[in-house]
Amino acid sequence: MAGVAIDAIMEDHTMSKRIACLSVIAAFLLCCSPDLYAAQIYVPADYPTIQVAIDAAVDGDMIVVSPGRYVENVDFLGKRITLQSTNPHDREVVASTIIDGNQAGSCVTIVDARDCVLRGLTLRNGSTRGWGGGVRCESPPVTIEDNVITGNYAELGGGGVAVVYSDGLAIIRGNTICGNSAHNFGGGVCIQSRGSIVKGNTITSNVGHMGAGIFVFEEAQVIGNVISSNVAPDTPGLAGLGGGIGSDAFRGFITDNVISSNTALAGAAFTCSGAFDLVMVGNIVSGSTAYEGYQGPAVYIPDGMDFTVAGNSVVDNQTPGICIEGVGPAIAVDNMVIGNGGSGIAARGSSKHDVAVLDNVVSCNRGGGIVLRYEGLLANNLVSDNSSDSNGGGVLLDGECLFTLLNNTIIGNRAAGSGGGIRVYRSKALIANNIIRDNNASNGPELDVGGEEVVWQHASLTVKNSNVAGGEAGVIVGGFATLTWGPTNIDADPLFVELGHWDDASTPDDPADDSFIPGDYHLLPGSPCIDAGTNDIDNPDTPEIETLPTTDIAGLPRIIDGDLDGTATVDIGAYEHLPGDVNYDGKVNVLDLLLVRNSLGSDPSSSIEARKADVNADGSVNVQDLLAVRGQLAR
Repeated sequence: MAGVAIDAIMEDHTMSKRIACLSVIAAFLLCCSPDLYAAQIYVPADYPTIQVAIDAAVDGDMIVVSPGRYVENVDFLGKRITLQSTNPHDREVVASTIIDGNQAGSCVTIVDARDCVLRGLTLRNGSTRGWGGGVRCESPPVTIEDNVITGNYAELGGGGVAVVYSDGLAIIRGNTICGNSAHNFGGGVCIQSRGSIVKGNTITSNVGHMGAGIFVFEEAQVIGNVISSNVAPDTPGLAGLGGGIGSDAFRGFITDNVISSNTALAGAAFTCSGAFDLVMVGNIVSGSTAYEGYQGPAVYIPDGMDFTVAGNSVVDNQTPGICIEGVGPAIAVDNMVIGNGGSGIAARGSSKHDVAVLDNVVSCNRGGGIVLRYEGLLANNLVSDNSSDSNGGGVLLDGECLFTLLNNTIIGNRAAGSGGGIRVYRSKALIANNIIRDNNASNGPELDVGGEEVVWQHASLTVKNSNVAGGEAGVIVGGFATLTWGPTNIDADPLFVELGHWDDASTPDDPADDSFIPGDYHLLPGSPCIDAGTNDIDNPDTPEIETLPTTDIAGLPRIIDGDLDGTATVDIGAYEHLPGDVNYDGKVNVLDLLLVRNSLGSDPSSSIEARKADVNADGSVNVQDLLAVRGQLAR
């Protein structure tokens, strides 16, 4: 019995210790985690105004505002709280729950208050001589989401929202930010908080001299926004730059945005002076305009280092497309640059640096296709149907260039001056594995090279393993220039799948309704460009960039044995030919077998489908073509 009593006493003692320990933990949580006991405060049910509710709130509280118009300038007073409408996801509720700043200051001020949330409200009529007419925030982390922020003004910046003087994370997402203005930076949004995220917002019809839609001082991510119809006005002493997005020393990502119909002196869609580690990828840029008398490009990076402009669609802007300058290195890769009012892509400036222009489709631009200065590589580009009022309809190398041009297809371009295809002026260039045909200029059809008397302004051009219309006779060599013409160049029909052409909509006398039908510049079986390039690139002026591209413009590997002779040699042009890929989808599969079977017995000259199906280019579609495709399937 004594042993049982001792066991019971020990068990009670152990339980007491557990209870005491749990009490200590509970007390700790009570002190450190007020969110566990956070209150919901209702306006006007509990307090008549938002500010009075904030005065009464403690960290972790949520203030819920019922629909109505609240003429206030709200200050979070350094408290970690959430301020929202009764239903932030209901547009009618958001539109009818209004904080009206009455032009007496910022609608909402968040200073020295971390982990705050502002959600589902309409903020309007704020005005300040400082930062943030709609929202002024100086203490991230903060989340500003699902609000309508409209009709606000800030003298310094951030007419709609300003997050400044802080290094914490600010998340600005799902807001409609429209009709705001700033005298200086960021008519819609101004960010000076490292690592902030601006995502999924509609930012439209804002006005600001620098970055009318968004201005970013620090590293940020600008993702998936619609940024449209913003205006950076040009006034005496204050140039209007960056209609959609503007920046100074931008580090970060601009991805998957629609940036349309913005206006500025330069950089109507985007401009950044001092870009470092900037990635601009997957954006749609269209409808940009510049002020009369100016030709500032839609995307303008005048001074940058180590930046990438990739996978963007820059189309139908009234301005030039993309202009990149700076101290390098820089990459423009896999962009669609079509139908712009000036040059498609320009990499230019006064100092040399490495620039790579790769895998771009540059077509129908009205100031020439690609303009180059500096040192670098132009490879795997399709440059077609561009026009220039001066020189270099397709490509212009203008001033102290050291460039290697590899595996480009340059076709159907026009120039009022010299060099319908390529103009090389005061530069050194190696052209290898290029197709340069059907280009036209007032002074000679395809290539033009010329220099000046000063030694460092002489020019030289080496052409090898390229398909040039007219051969060596298609090149004009001006004063103080030299041409080295390789014996492996050819002059022959490349046998493209289909040339691009203009459709006059059956109204030849009315050019306004004309439209361009893009071509398909893959090589047909039997093309003289298949396996006709050189794998050995040797440009002594730029030894660091002698390597061939590892893929073609469509992502196929370089190099493929395109003529099935057992030796893999790079093709001429932007596209590498994959034998057996009858539908040119980048792979050989059962569908290709079916397409050949459907054309069995056909004369390859009878249709483009039959020509594709003549896989071995022997002049007939037969069982040998089926076997050729089958042989490729096994690889």
